[in-house]
Amino acid sequence: MTGHRVLHDIYKAPFLVPDPGDAGTVNCDRYGQVVSMTSAAAETRTLSAPSKAGLLIHFALDVDGGTVTLTVTGGYDTAGNTTLAFADAGDFASFTSILVAGSPVWRLENPATTTQVAHIADPAAAAAMTFAAGAIDTGTDMTAAQAAQIVADLAALRTAIVANNAAIDSILVALETAGITAAA
Repeated sequence: MTGHRVLHDIYKAPFLVPDPGDAGTVNCDRYGQVVSMTSAAAETRTLSAPSKAGLLIHFALDVDGGTVTLTVTGGYDTAGNTTLAFADAGDFASFTSILVAGSPVWRLENPATTTQVAHIADPAAAAAMTFAAGAIDTGTDMTAAQAAQIVADLAALRTAIVANNAAIDSILVALETAGITAAA
């Protein structure tokens, strides 16, 4: 391979790795491998430990016949997590090998199959907050002006909660756009 056609040669290189099937193992031996998985039921795959730093491998669920659970030998993050679930066609994950204490390990690049909490902000809670001037019993301990001030303060609090929920919802949309989807 000469320098003037290096990009062309890389483009023509065979990156697609055959899906090993249920209970199969994938060994990554070069940069940029792609494993396009097909499932017929709940299945498993294993990514063997990397042999060196600098490898890159992508896994994608192409045909969804059931959830594929991928076990990453040695873990894929600093917490030591080892499994990812590919539940829907289009779920994917990319791993890069790096050195940790001199040994090659996998690190997850994009958590596209990661799930986030579905309901951080509950708009129904703020919607249920209703206040009216006559809703607070002033009794003998509070003047009508004090009761009106409490109503105004509670209404302002409700407005702030609604605004915070809207901000959280926009963050959740951004996370979903990045591939981090909400759990049901």
